[in-house]
Amino acid sequence: MTPQKDRYHLERVSTGGKSEFETFKNEKDHLHYFHFNDENGQALLYSQGYKDARSRNGGISSVEKNAKRVERCLEGDCPYFIIRAANKLEIARSRDFADEAEMDAAIDQMQRSLLAGVAIGTTPVLAPKQAPVASKPEPAHQPSRFRFSLEWQHRGQGEPMLGVIEYPVTGDKATFKGIDTGAIERFVTRFAAPPPAKKQHQPLLAMLPPQTKDLTITTTEGHNIGDNLFPGGTALEIHIDLAEPGAAGEATFMAKVYARSLDSGDNILLAEQQGFVAETGGITMPVRLENLMPGSYRLVSNVDMHADGRIKHLEASRLVHLVA
Repeated sequence: MTPQKDRYHLERVSTGGKSEFETFKNEKDHLHYFHFNDENGQALLYSQGYKDARSRNGGISSVEKNAKRVERCLEGDCPYFIIRAANKLEIARSRDFADEAEMDAAIDQMQRSLLAGVAIGTTPVLAPKQAPVASKPEPAHQPSRFRFSLEWQHRGQGEPMLGVIEYPVTGDKATFKGIDTGAIERFVTRFAAPPPAKKQHQPLLAMLPPQTKDLTITTTEGHNIGDNLFPGGTALEIHIDLAEPGAAGEATFMAKVYARSLDSGDNILLAEQQGFVAETGGITMPVRLENLMPGSYRLVSNVDMHADGRIKHLEASRLVHLVA
């Protein structure tokens, strides 16, 4: 249920005059709040009250992390939107808009601003009769800023490190071997590079057409299972043959296995794995069916393989039936 408007202090005017998170403490309830201001310095997002500044700053971080979790709402003739955390709790709501087009434009601008990185300002408490400070327009041009995350994992004695780079706005990831600056540059270029010159026709990172592979299911002891009927809680292993000649030991992959319910349409993540392609040219992922209700499911495996400056997407699936 959507909280009442008065929990957000929608009547309070932002005074910073620029696009930022603006924080303040309410004198009546002694709770801490924040606004996110649009490019004109006007309040776009409103928070609920927090008991202390630390909790409020955690709410700001949650808005930045969950800016893509937008839920569009309508109250009377006025559309607005709310942002929910991964646990479905509401963490901020917007002002009302004249129509959906205006709201969609505000959502797009908000997500772009949060991607670029937004400062946190403070707002002095207004005296009861003090008029709000006139908003100041944003500069005509601001440089674009992008955020990427990088990490390296040690795979074992004598094996090279596995690097992982992620663009958090879209969730896209890529893996690479060791400290491969070329792979990092190619990935960053996909999202942060300026539009290519007219003479440039070949992309730096080739995207190959998606392929469909066979999905093999075995027991944990490696025995092949031909039957599609399983009791709940069964432990299995999923095998996908990548079949990339010459890529073993050099290519990296990122793979996920989902159970897609034929009854509800829900996708349940069963396993996630990343690493180097083995000498066999395939990957094996252990899964358990203990969290699935009885019914019919399609087990779907999505794999992105990276090799020689190319990304290849492979998908494999198989229909299974779970019984109590």
